[in-house]
Amino acid sequence: MWVIRPEVSDEPGTSTFSLVHDRHAYGPFVVPYVGQRFIYAAAGVAVAALLMEMKPSVVARGLAALPPLMRYLTQQADREGRVLIDDRADHPETIRTVLETVRETYPDKKIWCVYQPGSYLRTKAMLSELEQALSLADFVYIADIKGYPKEKSEGLHSRHMVASLRQAHPATYYCENTEDMASLLADRVTSRDCIVTIGANDTAQVIISSLIAPSETSVETT
Repeated sequence: MWVIRPEVSDEPGTSTFSLVHDRHAYGPFVVPYVGQRFIYAAAGVAVAALLMEMKPSVVARGLAALPPLMRYLTQQADREGRVLIDDRADHPETIRTVLETVRETYPDKKIWCVYQPGSYLRTKAMLSELEQALSLADFVYIADIKGYPKEKSEGLHSRHMVASLRQAHPATYYCENTEDMASLLADRVTSRDCIVTIGANDTAQVIISSLIAPSETSVETT
């Protein structure tokens, strides 16, 4: 049996782990992504490669050289030093994973989450699960549902979601205007907190571009 042993990463934006099999240790292996899901995926690749008798050093170099992923826990810092994290998560379980990872990475920071649902149908079908996942953030702002082409609204509006979630999580608000939302975050969020944009890309793009100075360069940490 192979055992995965997560380790502390020396470099931000990476995950480190070792493998143990028949009392033999392999690693450490480093992947340029943050989160347990990436450790499990990379461990599977590493085990397969080792079973094919590839050298551990070769496996380690290959994993470390993996390309960055767009909108998977992508991290940036704005002009005020606030941490901005963007992820395309739109399923309750992936949203939960993102927020848990952010909480583990920044245990002392408050999480301001801005979520734009991508689909009316999915949002309606998984409303309860979405609310439970989003409640992991300290503050939640929900933008208008983007919706797919020709998709019907199913009688659902983001205001309904806000009203429902607010019963158990009072710090939940409706994001009516994205530009105003960016200004509100700039005024209220300090450098001791982090902003997490989740879901469809429309709202995330506006908020991030408003908070990032034109001269700054974004950095992928996934």
